[in-house]
Amino acid sequence: MARWRFSRELDRNELALGRTGITREALEFASRRLAMAIFAFAGLLPLVAGCSTIKSAAESVTSMATGLFSDKPKPAAWRKLILDATADANLNTPVAVDIVFVKDAEMIETLLGTPASKWFASRTDMTRSFPQSLSVLKLEIVPKQTLVVSERQLQQYEGLAAILFADYATPGEHRQRLNMKAKSLVIRLGPRGFSATEVDKS
Repeated sequence: MARWRFSRELDRNELALGRTGITREALEFASRRLAMAIFAFAGLLPLVAGCSTIKSAAESVTSMATGLFSDKPKPAAWRKLILDATADANLNTPVAVDIVFVKDAEMIETLLGTPASKWFASRTDMTRSFPQSLSVLKLEIVPKQTLVVSERQLQQYEGLAAILFADYATPGEHRQRLNMKAKSLVIRLGPRGFSATEVDKS
């Protein structure tokens, strides 16, 4: 059902019509994955019916469900997140930075194929349509500024993946998946792009 709603919303907002690069093939692949999960559950019915006790039936269902949904959204391990802008960052203009925590596994690949410019253009519609799938840490930094996001702030956001989008004025993807298992991260924003560095010590 979530995949069907996703497809319908993309059509309505023109996200699947070339404005975001999302393809019909990607949506069909997501639908097939969902169908496989449904069929797997349906296959449990004969097994459950043949169990001699309610306990063994429950254990069979729990085992299959655990295999299908083993990954759960959780906060990043980051103790802090540092954003450091150079004096000429974004050609000497402020730059918006979104860190998107994605709770839906199928949406991860879609967003990894979306440039920052298209993310910012569709952000309002996406977060409104899928509030349970996306959590966004919104930041803005000006040249020569350093921002530090504390572990306490970061613990409010959960996801299977974290993707950073930077709204640069220059052409480019300006998007990167961040390592959620890193102890800390430093994002350095330059005149035409950014880099992410993992820091082992706090």
